[in-house]
Amino acid sequence: MSRRIKITLGAIAIGVVLIAAAAGVLWYVMGQPLYKPGMVRAGENLSAPLAPPPQSSSESLWIVESGIQLHHCL
Repeated sequence: MSRRIKITLGAIAIGVVLIAAAAGVLWYVMGQPLYKPGMVRAGENLSAPLAPPPQSSSESLWIVESGIQLHHCL
């Protein structure tokens, strides 16, 4: 085999190994839980406070946080 073919095949082999390693890391990371027990109690990575905001007098409306409301039809 010529030197150019050996270099090309070596580069392809390195590329395949790198892609396989990246796929393995991605597979491992995707298998991990998003949340661990105790994270909410500790207040880690929360988008809003745990205490609900004051509710309106309407029975069919529940305010989750500012800008988010749940409607319930009785």
